[in-house]
Formats: sequence, structure tokens, C-alpha cells
Amino acid sequence: MNEDRLGQLLTDADAAAPLPELSKELSRRVRSRLRRRQIAARFAGAGAAVILAATVLLTQHNTHPSRAIGRSHHVSDGIPLEQLRAEVVQLASDAAVHERVAEALMQAREQTVRQRKWRRALGTTSEDPARVIQEARDRAAEILVRDADRMPPDSLHALQEYRYVAQLFPNTPAGKQAMLKLKSEGV
Repeated sequence: MNEDRLGQLLTDADAAAPLPELSKELSRRVRSRLRRRQIAARFAGAGAAVILAATVLLTQHNTHPSRAIGRSHHVSDGIPLEQLRAEVVQLASDAAVHERVAEALMQAREQTVRQRKWRRALGTTSEDPARVIQEARDRAAEILVRDADRMPPDSLHALQEYRYVAQLFPNTPAGKQAMLKLKSEGV
């Protein structure tokens, strides 16, 4: 009896639920995810190819008697066999590291995209707009003061730059620095 009511309840819920809308955003996300997976597959394939080539090279080099010269274990062009083996191992290790870095970058990118979507959906941003504006003011004032510092000290242009910074950005550290320089010049 309970199973029949549960079945009927589930059937009614399925019938009442609207079909999901297909949007351009969904197709863009699918294409983006496919592109990221293809890139990851390429990096994995390249790493596997390097490892395979290194393995074949080492195996072929060890089994081919004409490559080694007596007991010295040098190949015909004078490079020691051990040095070549070390280089191949290093290349295989580098390929594995690059593959892991590529995977980590892709995961970080996906996480960043997800976080931005959630912030947009929730209507929040990670940074305070007032703080962003104040930081931009600070950077602009610092750039102007740095430019004035590069000019000759007695230069009229330098004094004008300091005045400009002191007037436009009085509440920034660079603005206060410009005011001190103007006072020290007696302006």
C-alpha cells in the first residue's frame, strides 16, 4: 500500500516538473568543458609519447652492440651512456611534471569559473568596490610621484607633478609624500 502511494507521488511529481530549458549558456559550458578535456588529453598524450620514446631509446641503446665501445660505455659520438640515461630520465620527469602542472591549471581554472558563476548568481563580488577604487587611486598617485622623482630635482615639471598629486590625491601615501617634497622645496 505504501509503495503504491509512493509510486503515485513520484509519478505526480515527475509530471508536474517542467522540462529544463536549453540555453546558449549550457551549450557554451559543454563546449568549454570539451575543449579543456581535449587540451588535457593532448598534454597527457605528449607526456606519454615522451615517456614511450625515452623507454624505446634506452631499450634500443642497451641492446644494440654497435653503439657501445668496449668497456667505456660511450656511444659513438663520445657522450657517456650514463649521461644519456640521466638526460632521458630527466626528460621523462620533466614531461610528467608538465602534465601535472597542466592538470592543476585546468582544475584551478574550472574552480575559478565556478566561483565566478556562483558570485554572479548570488549577486556578490569577492572585492569591496570602495577598496578597489582606493587601491587604484594609490597606484595612480604612486606612478605620478615615481615619475616626478625621476626628473631632475630642480625641474619645474617635477614640482608641477608633486603639486598635481598633492591636490588630486591628498589622502594617499603618495599624496602625502608629494606634500612633504613640496614643503622641503619651499613651495
